[in-house]
Amino acid sequence: MDIASREKVSVVVIHGVGETKPGWIDDYLVPELEKWRAFENIRKPDTATAKTSKDTSNTFVFVAHASDRPLAIVLEDDAVFEAFCDAAYLKSLHEQFKTAKLRSENRDELVSHIAHAVSNKTANEWLRDLQARGVPCTVAFEPESVLRRVRDPEDGPVTSTWSSFTRHWPLEARDVRVTELYWADLSRVGYTITDRFAAVLQLFLEAPDVLGRTFLSDCRQGLSRIVRKLMLAAIWVMRWPISGLHTAIFAAAFAAIVLQLTKNEAWLPQTIAGALAFVAVAGYHTSRKFLHGKIGLSDLGLSASVHAVLLLGLLALASRTALPATLAAPESYLTIAVAIVLIAWLCWTLLIAMAIAVLALLAVQKLVWRLLLNRSVAPPIARPAAAIGISILTGNFWKFLLALLGLFVITTLVTSSAKPACSAGELQSLKTVVGVAPIQLSPGCMLSFSKDQLKDVVALNGVALALIALACSLVVLTRTAGKTILPARFGQGKWKLPRLIASPLIILTLFATALTNAWVFYIRGFFTGFGDAGVRHHVGDFFRSGGLEELGTGALGLIVFYFFIVSLIEKSNGVIHIGRDLVDHQYDPKELSLAMWIDSGVTRIKSFFLDPRDDKTGAQSAAELPERVRFRRRQRIQRRLESLIDEVIATEPTDRLIFLAHSQGTVILYDYLTNHDRLISSDHEAV
Repeated sequence: MDIASREKVSVVVIHGVGETKPGWIDDYLVPELEKWRAFENIRKPDTATAKTSKDTSNTFVFVAHASDRPLAIVLEDDAVFEAFCDAAYLKSLHEQFKTAKLRSENRDELVSHIAHAVSNKTANEWLRDLQARGVPCTVAFEPESVLRRVRDPEDGPVTSTWSSFTRHWPLEARDVRVTELYWADLSRVGYTITDRFAAVLQLFLEAPDVLGRTFLSDCRQGLSRIVRKLMLAAIWVMRWPISGLHTAIFAAAFAAIVLQLTKNEAWLPQTIAGALAFVAVAGYHTSRKFLHGKIGLSDLGLSASVHAVLLLGLLALASRTALPATLAAPESYLTIAVAIVLIAWLCWTLLIAMAIAVLALLAVQKLVWRLLLNRSVAPPIARPAAAIGISILTGNFWKFLLALLGLFVITTLVTSSAKPACSAGELQSLKTVVGVAPIQLSPGCMLSFSKDQLKDVVALNGVALALIALACSLVVLTRTAGKTILPARFGQGKWKLPRLIASPLIILTLFATALTNAWVFYIRGFFTGFGDAGVRHHVGDFFRSGGLEELGTGALGLIVFYFFIVSLIEKSNGVIHIGRDLVDHQYDPKELSLAMWIDSGVTRIKSFFLDPRDDKTGAQSAAELPERVRFRRRQRIQRRLESLIDEVIATEPTDRLIFLAHSQGTVILYDYLTNHDRLISSDHEAV
């Protein structure tokens, strides 16, 4: 058939989340397509005991160039390999690599032997001989991909480009061209430790909010509406009071450590006030800087600024009422800081506990609807459960790391060898809720109590994280064992296991850790007295014997903590990219953003939401805007797709255009096809 008369087919592969490098079509898609086609071409499958294509590893897809064009031959099954060696007159090769294990371990050597043998005949001759023997084979893709540098449509340098790979496949009466849309580099995580730390911080702040709102989108009535309200409140508490308070307090604490190193402890109140003032100003400017981009850092900056101002007011009030000796003691500031932070975490924990309780009622309601009322439409359970689970997981990490950091800060600032303790009378006061007023406790007792509280936080959340990790491991092991023991049932789709975040075992583990934390640390402490060394102290004793006191002395703990965080961030680069992609895809600007009001005022609200390229939409709020403007990351990927069609697909005649999308790529494709009348140019109407 004349090449000019062959049907020209262009396939565009749109990647999903997690593809952190270009070249997926080379590493996976091309061998898969060749393998499937090879098994379809077997004319007499009963002549050999070949496995099905789904069970064959791509490792055993061997590509060799015949005298005229390349071939792909699948040689995993031992009988098939023997049939190939018989057709190629390579009996000695069969004896040398007779098992699949030997062929996998010596793949490079085997490829050289196969390439030499296959080059002696044409592709059609090999196809006829091998297919007659039941050997899966087909015409292969061109041996090498063509790397294209495609223009990046984002505002910036004209020379900004991104990579796209293209492969050709002469498939019978068609000339197939496969091109990939790679976009994971848009996460812009960066390469320095500062950039990656900022990315991790953004994920902790944004993931519960963005993914939580996404999972709660269907919770609009009845009990599910209550779950939504409770979760949005819990997410707000974590993003605003908790994050802002920690930022302001740790900035003041580190300023106090620097002051202590310079032997000027007399200036402690002024130093703390200066640090809080600096946070107030820097936080506000950070909020303005990242307002239109990194919403997590923008909210963190404004939250830190607001809470720094509030703490400055509290410090000003204390300077008029407290004794000079109290203001000069680090213990006083540390105790108040721990108390404020624990109150914020109390609000978050109780909101989470109430959300779990209402979700349990929702599950009962769903069961009643199905069994008694026989209703097919039931209230959502899985998605709100996943939203609660994400918030719990984030909270466990936050509390564990921040409480550990707080312990190191306290131990570094309070360097006296005598361990502060509470007298019998002070302990009795702690056992009655009314008697917890700080005025009845000495600074040493307050600091001792605060340190014990932080140690309990570290203990409980450390155990919680260990249990969550164990649950995740069990789910992964179960999935792996199932695929190994029952591959047929997995391959036929008869046994499907949910993803990690939707696994009932992991969700229940997360719920159990949150409820245990609420009961042991807060609810039980309220009814039995905060001075009671109950269950939480039995858990904490294990950590108390682990050397936290010694590790924190002389700022050694802070140094170890820093290198631990750096190592953790460096080893989780792939996870950061995936998380960044997921959050960015679902991020939708909120109409009532406090940062937006402070930055621009009412007159600039419209310009904040509307993209400069679409200033004629007439929308008055975020809800009225089309998705291509509201979801800015997805809009940018659509523009990349447009550039790909402009500079790669449209450069050659195309009779048929096929999109192949997976995971989050399906969202991009849906957006593109929905908005194609606005995005596609007139030059593409003939494609």
